[in-house]
Amino acid sequence: PSQQQQQQQQQQRPCHDRATACRLLADVNASMLACVLLRYQPPPHVMHQLVGLAHEGLPWASPAEVADMLWAFAKLRYVPHRAWLAACFSATGRVLHRQALQQQHLRKQLAQQQQE
Repeated sequence: PSQQQQQQQQQQRPCHDRATACRLLADVNASMLACVLLRYQPPPHVMHQLVGLAHEGLPWASPAEVADMLWAFAKLRYVPHRAWLAACFSATGRVLHRQALQQQHLRKQLAQQQQE
């Protein structure tokens, strides 16, 4: 298989473990931040691998983690594949929705406590 096919297979391979996926995402963000701070431009194949690793953690990424990742991409002048960006925005939308529901629930609890 070509290098691109191998990279796509890596991105599709599930990690099965939420903690590992989150750790990988944090490691990818730290690696990209280091590249930005050191003004090092990783070769495209390295960026593709980092994006593939980060993909696993997207469903659990906080909006801040996604923002950090997108900021690093911009600073490194790297544009991820459209499918990855779509998955990223979809995952972020789900996280933001869950956070909005949690805030709504907390507001209701607070209002009930204040009425007592």
